[in-house]
Amino acid sequence: MKDLRFVFYTEQEINKDPKTANNKKLKKLIKTLNENGVEFNKKYSLITNIDSQQEIKEARKQKGLKYKSHWSDLKKEYLHITEFACPICSSSLQRYAHIDHYRPKIDYWWLTYNYENYIAICFDCNSAYKGAKFPLFKDKKKVVLSEFKDFKELNEKEMPLLINPLFDNPFEFFKLIIHKRLQKIEIIPKSKDKSSFEYQRACTTIEIFNLDDKKKDKKSDRTYIFGRIYFPLFNLAKEKDRFKKTKTENDYSKFKNKKKEVKRTLSNSWIGFIENDNYLIY
Repeated sequence: MKDLRFVFYTEQEINKDPKTANNKKLKKLIKTLNENGVEFNKKYSLITNIDSQQEIKEARKQKGLKYKSHWSDLKKEYLHITEFACPICSSSLQRYAHIDHYRPKIDYWWLTYNYENYIAICFDCNSAYKGAKFPLFKDKKKVVLSEFKDFKELNEKEMPLLINPLFDNPFEFFKLIIHKRLQKIEIIPKSKDKSSFEYQRACTTIEIFNLDDKKKDKKSDRTYIFGRIYFPLFNLAKEKDRFKKTKTENDYSKFKNKKKEVKRTLSNSWIGFIENDNYLIY
């Protein structure tokens, strides 16, 4: 997964983060997306457009509802923010990538045209796996329009069991297991408390998006993805382990050089597991 929480940071929060603050290109992308997103919401929002609300309600009754895909207006910004990599599985995204509604249109019709409800993801993650699935923790109920104030409160009330890479830090929920003998990568919940929200959220995300590659079907490209990332991550993790043992400048330099090499083929999301010491080698 890709940590995209910076997308909706305020300018003040961005400047507190040295890594983000030093990235002028990223700051410009964030600013552009937020500016265009606010204008997009004003233009198309179904929350403020009473006529559209009624129109959609009537259309849903007739089971003939067709949304105009205005969200494609923001595709360019989302693709650049994600560095043309799916924030769920890190497979390559092209201009025909899907703009997914994190909260599905069928239940949250009033968020259909809200840019904070969008994620640019690949076809497999969107159509083959997620679809309109949106499970909530325990006995939580879906919020309706009359109860909606903002996304922060919405998430607190509903406690969704799907990770949202725009807001959630994947390294708080997942751990990477590198199986040396099997030459295999495995993603597991970071929490060991099976009753906790964090554990169940990680498990649900893994299951729905097939991140454990247990659903073997023609739609899936998971076997290829996990096969492709094994050796680069294993070699990077070995360099990191060596540096953690020796603490020498020479081994740190080797780790940095290996990271640059791996970045040519893998997105920052996978590398982040190694950088954050969020991995184990078996």
